[in-house]
Amino acid sequence: MNKKERIKEIKLLKKEGYSIKKIISEGFTKYELLKAGYSKKDLYIINQKKTNLGILSIIFACGSLFLLPPFLGLAGIILGIIGITKNEGATAIIGLVLSFIFPFIGMILGLMVWVYL
Repeated sequence: MNKKERIKEIKLLKKEGYSIKKIISEGFTKYELLKAGYSKKDLYIINQKKTNLGILSIIFACGSLFLLPPFLGLAGIILGIIGITKNEGATAIIGLVLSFIFPFIGMILGLMVWVYL
């Protein structure tokens, strides 16, 4: 199939209501999608990774510095592991590492406040 036929095929799939992800899974390239009328913004949205679990893991890790370090740290560790298994990238890894470190720092800070009050 030559390039013009492939672009016509993409336009046909687009009219039939196929999503961009489905069209890419059929083996069409991003260049062909651009030629078929999709915008760069459409292709950018496909490449974005969701990082919700990684960000939540970081938030729980930071919260464990000041409030309930073992519980928030454990929640951050669980969210970080789930984020890594869902390929959320660097934010999940950062959240996991911080969730291991910050609870210990939080417990030390809590001990220091308790002793010196």
